[in-house]
Amino acid sequence: MEIPPQDKNEILDLLSNFIEYFNQDKNEISPLINLAVLYPQFENIHTST
Repeated sequence: MEIPPQDKNEILDLLSNFIEYFNQDKNEISPLINLAVLYPQFENIHTST
C-alpha cells in the first residue's frame, strides 16, 4: 500500500507538476492517454482513504 504524501511542500510540488502537465499543449496526444497519465498522478496526491 502506497502512503500518500504528508508534507505540505511535497504536495504542492506534486500539484505543481500535475498542473504543468495538464496545461501543456496536448493536440498530438489522445485524451485517453492523457487521462491514463493524469489520473494515477492525481490518485497518488489525493487518495480517497
